[in-house]
Amino acid sequence: MKKKLLLGMAMLLSMAVLPSYGQETIFTTEVLNGWSGFTNNNVEDYYSGRWRVGGDSGYLGTSAYSDDENDSGSADAWLISPQIDITNKDSLKITIDHSYMFKGSSWGNMNQVLSSWVKLDDGDWIQFKISEYAESTKGGYSWSPVNYNYVNGVIDISSLHGHQLQFAFRLKYQGSYNLKWYIRSCVLTGITVTQHDEPVQISSFSEIKNLVENQLIEASIDSAWCHYTYRNKAILGDGTGILLLDLPLSNLYYHYNVSGTIKGRLTRRWDGLPELKAAYGDMVTSVREDYDDWDMNYKNVSISDYYDNLGTMVRATLDHVDGVIDDPFNNYNGITINTVSQKFEVCGIAYVTNDNRPRILVPSTLELYVILNDDVNIVYENIPNAMIRVMRRLYSGKWHTLCLPMSFNVASVYGEAALFESCDDGVMTFSSKTSGTIPAGTPFLYKSKVNNNYIYGENFTYVSPQTVNGGDYNFVGSLNPVQPADGTYYLSEGNTIKPLASGGTINAFRAYFEPASPNAAKARAISIDGMTTAIEDIVGGEELLGLPQKIYTVGGQYVGDDLNALPKGVYLVNGKKIIK
Repeated sequence: MKKKLLLGMAMLLSMAVLPSYGQETIFTTEVLNGWSGFTNNNVEDYYSGRWRVGGDSGYLGTSAYSDDENDSGSADAWLISPQIDITNKDSLKITIDHSYMFKGSSWGNMNQVLSSWVKLDDGDWIQFKISEYAESTKGGYSWSPVNYNYVNGVIDISSLHGHQLQFAFRLKYQGSYNLKWYIRSCVLTGITVTQHDEPVQISSFSEIKNLVENQLIEASIDSAWCHYTYRNKAILGDGTGILLLDLPLSNLYYHYNVSGTIKGRLTRRWDGLPELKAAYGDMVTSVREDYDDWDMNYKNVSISDYYDNLGTMVRATLDHVDGVIDDPFNNYNGITINTVSQKFEVCGIAYVTNDNRPRILVPSTLELYVILNDDVNIVYENIPNAMIRVMRRLYSGKWHTLCLPMSFNVASVYGEAALFESCDDGVMTFSSKTSGTIPAGTPFLYKSKVNNNYIYGENFTYVSPQTVNGGDYNFVGSLNPVQPADGTYYLSEGNTIKPLASGGTINAFRAYFEPASPNAAKARAISIDGMTTAIEDIVGGEELLGLPQKIYTVGGQYVGDDLNALPKGVYLVNGKKIIK
């Protein structure tokens, strides 16, 4: 009997919402008739958008749905608690044991559909974030929620204190979906205090640096820029620093201007980034009039004026300085970038580490944005999820050599590529590639259909530049400026293959033809898909295929239409010099 009783108690405890250590229970529904005193306020009641106790389960639930998939019904159902005395209570939080299910497309932000609200005394309703949701499919689409997946969602309201408190759960819905939300218990906890701490008033984010952890803050913002929003977090910058907000995002978007008052509890992440928990306030937002393109709003700064631009979007030069890159959602985790060039730049939000070093904040979906110039040495480091701009100029209709620190996608609509196969008797043989991916570090030829000043890429992971061996000559890639061996040939911007002067330099993101031995034959021509061209002109095979081939000697004498029938020599075919 004792074993059965203990087992039953264990099962009940596993279903209950328990207060955190050091906190006391102020209000709970985990008593007989625990939901008594709650009231409904169905602002919009479409079909069954209302709160009710579900059958014999005792769980409180609401649902909203449309019988017609093409119908756009709506529901706005509020479940409101009775007034609760919180005099001399602090560090408040509400924990709900809940689950939801839907039939239809997913909503990106559940805090905008299934939300929690709190009202102090006779004030206005304030929305606070529910920390976690659990989607359930176990029960099918029946009303009974007994077998659903449940999770404890925490609603942090530690920034509030007063005398009387009410909280509410709101299902706001519009569309042709079946949506149900079940809450089987909720608990309000807190601690008893003799005196509430008053919020510290600040007018700029730079003042946060000197405040202690868990301090209640009230920030009066004249003008700040919302740099980024993601999963109920927002990054604000005011030119003196940045602040991460943890709050439901219903009217706050990136590139918005923000003014007004924000309150919350100050915490600091592992990297020192300040964050306001249980944040709320009276904020006014508007689209910035000077916002045009995200990239155009970066401010170019150097190390000398970096610290005068904290909390702003910058394109920063980390010249011989260890810069740290991370994002507020831990995708980069403080990667250190060591640079040896004034032209190695990173774009993001400027702030500093605890020891006052430059730190660039790059939110994950904006991607790390690194600019690589071709005339300087670069110390490469693996940077996951990085967005790269390689400063390599391409001219429309001209062949160029390329070697890139990221993979390159070839698409015939933008251009065509050719891969090195071999070299025999001074003829460089290539095969064309009009689609697919060329791996990072691979040297290749490329002809663009448009003029470009740079090449975009992703997944910045260091690889060594590759050398493709091919008999008399090797095709060698470069990711930094190099001085090749004597006897090297390169492809100029004039679409001409030329010998490199002794001691000459090949810039980064190119490739060159290096002799495999001192006795290598003189480079005579390039062949792409079997079409051999003179070294003065690089011509892809498709430029001659299907065209009438009027053949002349270099002296201008017409010798026929069939190149294969002629002896070895130099001929003019459709105005191009061809070596046979």
